[in-house]
Amino acid sequence: MNFCSSVGHFATCGGDSSESPFTYRCKAIHNWHNLGVNILIPILLATPLSTFVPAQSDAELIAARAAVDQLSEDLAFDLAEQLRMECSWVEDFRAQLQSYVLGSQSRDAGTWPLAEQAPMYDAKKHCPAQPIVRKRLKVGDPRSVKAKALFRSRFEDQAPQPGWDYDYSSGELRRRADWNSAKRLLRNALLGAAPDQDLAQALLEMQMDDSSMRAVMVAFSHGYADRSGRVYPGITLYDAWSSGAEMEMPDVECLGIIHDLLDDWKTWRAPVRKQESLYDAIGDLFVKAQQHRGLRHALAITYFTGAKAPLAEYGSNHMQFHALWEECTSIPKSLVERLPGEKTWRSFLEDWRDHVKDDSGLQAKAQVRWKSLSRSEEKTRELALRILKENELIK
Repeated sequence: MNFCSSVGHFATCGGDSSESPFTYRCKAIHNWHNLGVNILIPILLATPLSTFVPAQSDAELIAARAAVDQLSEDLAFDLAEQLRMECSWVEDFRAQLQSYVLGSQSRDAGTWPLAEQAPMYDAKKHCPAQPIVRKRLKVGDPRSVKAKALFRSRFEDQAPQPGWDYDYSSGELRRRADWNSAKRLLRNALLGAAPDQDLAQALLEMQMDDSSMRAVMVAFSHGYADRSGRVYPGITLYDAWSSGAEMEMPDVECLGIIHDLLDDWKTWRAPVRKQESLYDAIGDLFVKAQQHRGLRHALAITYFTGAKAPLAEYGSNHMQFHALWEECTSIPKSLVERLPGEKTWRSFLEDWRDHVKDDSGLQAKAQVRWKSLSRSEEKTRELALRILKENELIK
């Protein structure tokens, strides 16, 4: 199928709690987290870019989300089935893109494994002199809830919540616990997302990942722990490092990353005293992983989405990414061939920014693509609201 056009942190650092009486702070993580943001700047479009303003007021959408949360499971299922059925009749540009990607899979989406607990680094292996054993907190533990909020993306409320994620550490999809939730489907529709759009996005990310950063992704997929050895459920080292928030950096996890990726068992040993150089080494590894994963994730979102908020730090690049998909005629294989390696991420974004800036025709095509997807999101929101109103759940 050929889509020719859419026309039509700061960190609390130092060893484990028994290793040092001091608390260290470093600025490195916040700087690494924002590395490259200076080039993620919007281009000046030759054609004025109009802004889509949703027809629904914020108050109406808030009331609708509250109504969905109060639904019984049976009623939520019935409404979600109606939503799914009516969305299946849609044949717009976004629906074509989604059908194209979903048609590439031969596996039943419900058979992908459920997301498992993050692995833990072995304290005895990586810090034999002071092996503080890792122990998982329960999901409902107040400390877990607080940590989850701390490392939560500030963009999370503005993005649909997926039922499937592409797992860069395994190269496969993983189902979330609520992957089959009718309420999740309805809440996402109120944000403009069609049913199974999250599945298509995860499949697209899988197509774009060349596994070149697999080892780094595996290392940062380990669970985040504090200096007392408490491991926080649902939070990986990648999550913590990506957040830009203040976090603890115990020797076990830091040395585990170094041992796994650099096989360096001599430069740093617990209790680590040369912390700055250790954090710099880990930061260099993390930035490569974040650039690899972040770019592909943002491009996968842009494939189906007009809104820029779900792109997080890449939000200012949304028109450039629409232009890239347009130039690749929305064929994933064509875009994959152009993705940068670990050493060319920056030049890739800079060169493409300059290219789009100088090509008014490509800018116009990107605008049309963006507007088409934005209209699809608006129609999905309107459909979800209509279903709720027809059932007298909102006014």
